[in-house]
Amino acid sequence: MEKHSNSPQENRSSINLNSLLTLRDARIVVRLEKRGDMAIKMNPVVSSNIKAAGYDKDKKTLQIQFSNGAVYTYTDVPLAMYEGIFTADSAGKFVREFIVKGKYKSSKNK
Repeated sequence: MEKHSNSPQENRSSINLNSLLTLRDARIVVRLEKRGDMAIKMNPVVSSNIKAAGYDKDKKTLQIQFSNGAVYTYTDVPLAMYEGIFTADSAGKFVREFIVKGKYKSSKNK
């Protein structure tokens, strides 16, 4: 007889990014991962404009997936900017004001 365990440790390890996103978003993430455009671990954002954001501390690279599915990568971004997305009253306004408005070099992932 096979033993089944429902310990919190095992349950936590089985949760992944795709379980937190809609099916459409999960398909976008998978496509980007397959192409190598999304090596940064993405975290869901509570926002009507932003789906997820991730940060690579070594490269100081910020990646943002917007609600429309577009994914942008921003370079030479301080960690505080990434953290600000999650602590701001409005993540969308924070990103627009402090990140998008030409302050950091960006590229749109295809």
